[in-house]
Amino acid sequence: MSTLVQIAVRLLESPAVQTAVIGAVAWAFVKLFERKTEWVKYKGYIIAAVKFAEKSVPDDADNKSLKRMDEALQRFIQLYEIAEKAAPSATLLDTVRAQISVVHDQLESEGTL
Repeated sequence: MSTLVQIAVRLLESPAVQTAVIGAVAWAFVKLFERKTEWVKYKGYIIAAVKFAEKSVPDDADNKSLKRMDEALQRFIQLYEIAEKAAPSATLLDTVRAQISVVHDQLESEGTL
């Protein structure tokens, strides 16, 4: 083996480098997990928005599911802007769109809708 390769192998085998690599991987997982769970702190807003949409869109309305989804999203945006004094990011809105259905199903199965 060449001297350069031997030096690289010794560096990679050192506890300091291994600790740094493990730390970097752990940090990356934490950052990834934080992004995926950002919506959780706004779950109350989503629940309130879903309940509001259920009450505001009548059961006999055309495309009631689509209208309720849109109403819930608009209500979430209103609640978020009041509380945070800023508009929600596009990433958060995409996540909230997906979670509205999940929260609706959860509320319905619990009988609290």
